[in-house]
Amino acid sequence: MDQPLRNVPHRHGPSMYPVTALGALVVGNSFADTGLTVLGPDLRTELGLSVGDLASAMSVQFLALAVAPLALAALVTSKPRRALLSLGTALVWSAATAAVALTTGMWSLALVVLVFGLANGSTVALHTPLLVDTYPPEVRARVLTLYGAAGALAYLAAPLVVSALTGRLGLDWRATFAALGGISALTCLFAIRLRDPGIGRHDPEPSAPSKTGLLAAGKAMARTPTLRRILAGFAAFGALQVPVSALVAVHLADRWHLGADARGLYASCAAGVMLVTLLAVGQPLDRVFSARPGGVAVICGGAVTGTALLYAAGVLAPSLPLTLAAFGLASAAQSLIVPCAQLISQSVVAPAHRAPAAAVTAFALAGGGLVGAVLLGLVEEALGVAGAVIAIGVPGVVAAAVIASAGRTIGDDLVTGVRA
Repeated sequence: MDQPLRNVPHRHGPSMYPVTALGALVVGNSFADTGLTVLGPDLRTELGLSVGDLASAMSVQFLALAVAPLALAALVTSKPRRALLSLGTALVWSAATAAVALTTGMWSLALVVLVFGLANGSTVALHTPLLVDTYPPEVRARVLTLYGAAGALAYLAAPLVVSALTGRLGLDWRATFAALGGISALTCLFAIRLRDPGIGRHDPEPSAPSKTGLLAAGKAMARTPTLRRILAGFAAFGALQVPVSALVAVHLADRWHLGADARGLYASCAAGVMLVTLLAVGQPLDRVFSARPGGVAVICGGAVTGTALLYAAGVLAPSLPLTLAAFGLASAAQSLIVPCAQLISQSVVAPAHRAPAAAVTAFALAGGGLVGAVLLGLVEEALGVAGAVIAIGVPGVVAAAVIASAGRTIGDDLVTGVRA
């Protein structure tokens, strides 16, 4: 039986089922990536691939993710079929996960990864707008943090599932991927009752209907100061996030000589910290957004600043316990950024433009990540790992200032019925 969100000012409260179902799909989505990461050496050996071949096959997913979100967004700007497409794409990525078991070389693996990447676009373009339209404004922060917590749970659960299949059950990599695809399909079965509530269900009727289509959405987003700031800030944050995720593991290995098992334990603990943080902050964020929406932008900017400074402090820390403590706090701060930015960006665009806004926001983050990866290569060569983290912190400070500045414009741009 669905349980209502507590402390919600509705007679019975909105159902937890939609956010739980989409969270289950996110967990199922994580199995393929985790399997390819953990079992990559086994695939490489049996299929006769070089490290470059394996990396090339897996990189196809990122090309697909650059195209799929906008294509999916175009399908839902005028018709409420986000739930149907979310389920359909989840079935596709479940099949693609199982199909890894049938690959015979680099090209077949790349094809499967391409299909997975295309289906994965729904998590970017459809899930958040669907949640925002399903739940009223006063609980949206809670719902988005719960959805983010599902992503953190995926980082905890997926490696354990892969480990159980390969270790406890003794399955080879082909049987493991077949099993992972089946488990992912079960999450689709759990989410089978998902329904699209309609575009803008809880938002006030606009004086003039919004034009649909990607071009109209693009023009409307370009005219929204708050969204422009969020997009610019997310691009700068991406330039911090991607390099840091790579440098943390390198630093733990090179500076503190932690093996793969210890680094894996750290990653699980970091995911646990994110999970606990997201479960704790949802209701306070709702209160802030209802009372003063601009405060969420300030919180988001502060989280970006904290992330940058704490990762830099962890790299410079003189002992391993201090390093791990700083990295753990950085993980907690980092977990707040995406839900806060999603809450802002989805609240300042017309309901018909929410899917394009979600896709463009993710694209800005990915674009910033590419810039950050290039910056990392240039700076690390000149300054080393410690210098690289400190230098890369500069985009984090820029991102924080830009995102926080959205607090000055959000009151005028809101379309959700919550007012400053």
